[in-house]
Amino acid sequence: MSDANVSIGPHEMRLQEARRRQAAHTNELPRFPEVAVSDIFFAPVLDYLQSMTDAPREFLFVSMFMTSAAVIGNRVSMQVGSQRVKPNLYGLCLAGSTVGRKTTVVSFCTRYLRRAEELLQEEQIKFRMPDSGSHEGLMESMREPRLIPKTEGQGAKRIRSEEMEQKEVMNSGIACYSEFASFLDNLRKDYNKGMESFILDVYDGNSHTRQLKNEQSRIVNPCLSIFGASTLTQFLQRITEKDKHSGFLQRICYCFVAEHRGKMKSLIENSTPDEGMEALIAGNLEKIFRTACLIEQQSIEIKLSVEAREIYQHSFEGEHEELAEIAKSDAEFSGVLMGYQGRLDMMKFKAAMIYLVVEETNRIAESNAPPVLLITGEMMKRAVALIRYFWKTISYLLMNHFKFTPYEQRMKRVIDILTKQGGVMNRRKLLHRTGWKAKEFEEVISTGIETDVFALQEERQGSGQSTKFIQLLEH
Repeated sequence: MSDANVSIGPHEMRLQEARRRQAAHTNELPRFPEVAVSDIFFAPVLDYLQSMTDAPREFLFVSMFMTSAAVIGNRVSMQVGSQRVKPNLYGLCLAGSTVGRKTTVVSFCTRYLRRAEELLQEEQIKFRMPDSGSHEGLMESMREPRLIPKTEGQGAKRIRSEEMEQKEVMNSGIACYSEFASFLDNLRKDYNKGMESFILDVYDGNSHTRQLKNEQSRIVNPCLSIFGASTLTQFLQRITEKDKHSGFLQRICYCFVAEHRGKMKSLIENSTPDEGMEALIAGNLEKIFRTACLIEQQSIEIKLSVEAREIYQHSFEGEHEELAEIAKSDAEFSGVLMGYQGRLDMMKFKAAMIYLVVEETNRIAESNAPPVLLITGEMMKRAVALIRYFWKTISYLLMNHFKFTPYEQRMKRVIDILTKQGGVMNRRKLLHRTGWKAKEFEEVISTGIETDVFALQEERQGSGQSTKFIQLLEH
């Protein structure tokens, strides 16, 4: 039997996992790119929102970006290779245990969408999908009307016919979940069987058909966005190793803030809403909606400028060079990342379209609308910077947090304890803190020492005895 066919033992597997953790220094949690915040609409709105809450700035930006995606919806699309791309996104704000106000950012999204709907009340425009978490509720809102059997008369004069069902179709909009963990719980319930595959299917904007016993539900031209917030702990309790590869997690834009920065503000330290700004934000959302409608009605084509093409291509090639470099030391992790990169790469065009519509609002009117709108180099720079932030964030989360084997969980537990203790801890006290048996503890510590995740220090006491410490090395 050749060496290539020899099975890997438990110790070697633990060694490989520890080496992967050692590589985490290449996946540090990224800083949010300010270049992604366009001066048109986003910058002034963010400044205003920050006066009312101490929620992280990146959370607030993602909230407003998702709000913009919702009002644009399926009214805008562009051809990218063989695919027709729409600007819908699945966004998630993940917070560490010390980070508050995570639900606030979702409430801002729903609040301004509600105000925009009020301005469009006469046209019966809605942007907010049902938030019950029910598969049936979502399908019912999005599906096309069906032919309904109708019977008139009695006996021999009875006539059977069909008439078109009268219902409102909402195939474009956003479903918001202030507690994303609850949404995940609902997703796994028996009565929601099929919802996850439905969410995967409609993400790409393809028409969706579901055959029931005696009828067929059809969704045409869907453009579903999903936005939620959760603590990292709650999120991790609800996903598994399988979920990492299912496609659902790969379609999410993750915004993660690990810890609160600075002093928390009390409720009275925050500014109260300014009615003028509130009306201005809602009015701008209405204008963005109108611009998207104009693009749709006049069949205005969206294309990339030469500079935008070059910027996108450079980003694509750079990411694949990164994946190739990672593969030299960890081919498995590189393969997992590649699945996420493919989805994130398409998001660059989704983000670029959102920037385009927002920035073209007030610039074009029905009388002078051009036949083609170009995504400029600056728009693509913003889109690439934003998606690269999501790309580096998911790389960090996959390497450091999305770990579910028993060994990975134990290694992470020790690292978390040492981090909270300043990086060094008495070995005996560390064992006591874990609550494990000595053998389990020894396996993790010895493997970590072998791979330079931990270092063993000895301090000689006045009595001549030595006290052992475990130090967490830079990783």
